[in-house]
Amino acid sequence: MLGPLMKELAARGHQVDVINHFPQKSPIPNYRDIVVPNVELFTTVNNVTYGDVQSFSTISLEYFAQETGLNTCKSLEHPAMKEVLSKKKGAYDVIVVE
Repeated sequence: MLGPLMKELAARGHQVDVINHFPQKSPIPNYRDIVVPNVELFTTVNNVTYGDVQSFSTISLEYFAQETGLNTCKSLEHPAMKEVLSKKKGAYDVIVVE
């Protein structure tokens, strides 16, 4: 959902680093995808529609949220994420989390 905002910031000259499971197909000036592959998360996110989520029972929705959360946390162990998280204070002007 924040993709258009990040691309517009890059177009206006800001250096934008995006931690992403879904990198851009073509390079964008001032825009760097930091790819953190996570097959489980990729499969889950790409195969569930809004309609699916609406039809989930409470237990199914809790399971979906738990699995997505756990797989997102596993992504924090990836070397690319560790590099970003270990940057010195002040390396970024703003960090946006979706």
